[in-house]
Amino acid sequence: MTEHGIGGADDVTSTSSYPEAGTPNPHAVQSVTDSAVGRVGAFGYDADGNTTTTPGRTLTYDALGRVATVTKDGATETDVHDADGALLVQADPNTGTTLFLGNTEVHKATDGTVTATRTYVLDGIVVDERTTTGGSNKVFALDTDVDGTADLEIGATDKSVTRRWFDPFGNARGTVPVWSSPHGFRNAGGSAGTGLVQLGGREYDPTLGRFLSAVACPAGGPLLANGYSFRANDPVTDTDPEGACTDGQVDRATTPDHEAPLGSVSAAQPSGVPHQPLP
Repeated sequence: MTEHGIGGADDVTSTSSYPEAGTPNPHAVQSVTDSAVGRVGAFGYDADGNTTTTPGRTLTYDALGRVATVTKDGATETDVHDADGALLVQADPNTGTTLFLGNTEVHKATDGTVTATRTYVLDGIVVDERTTTGGSNKVFALDTDVDGTADLEIGATDKSVTRRWFDPFGNARGTVPVWSSPHGFRNAGGSAGTGLVQLGGREYDPTLGRFLSAVACPAGGPLLANGYSFRANDPVTDTDPEGACTDGQVDRATTPDHEAPLGSVSAAQPSGVPHQPLP
């Protein structure tokens, strides 16, 4: 993959290696070489195809194949899911603990400060967010793109305007502004400590452009045979705000993991079906 530099900046090329043809789990990336830093990062997997090690991270999973812990730089983030597979609690030793209750999040920072964030949705589209800290309320109007990512926010009181950009795989572009909430790509919850994005029941790595666990999609072409892929590796063409496979390729009532952005029906109701081991 090549990211072309702008304004005279150098291009950055990432080269991935995979198992040889005919070996188990052929879509599991083994290493990535980044031309910008000249490093090679190795990846490891468990018997079900869940990613257990990435460059700088170690992950563990529960009995249903959902991420239980993510360790990076000596700090371990812990995830607890509800009976339907949705993320319920996320505890990070550096930033604090967050309780996820549908469109409401309650975050307790390590210094004891409690912040509540409420997302408002009209006809499946995120339109506003309200943040409350210590009795003080701030409301922001949001403008979202076709992916459900809020790219523009306007302060209801001071009319301040903040804009941000993401590439199609969810990596921030340009200078990252101060945003009113922790929601990022797809307006989903992300972890600044781990660099991962929680899309439904799976962890997504935007720098890799892939999920860290795999699900099998029904027949729909060779690209959909890759259970780790994000939108069949073509997020510009195959926009799918609802599920883990592109439109029309899967019955979402039986899909174990969804990519739905925060505030959508699918985000609040992921199925609890466990991951299926890869061949």
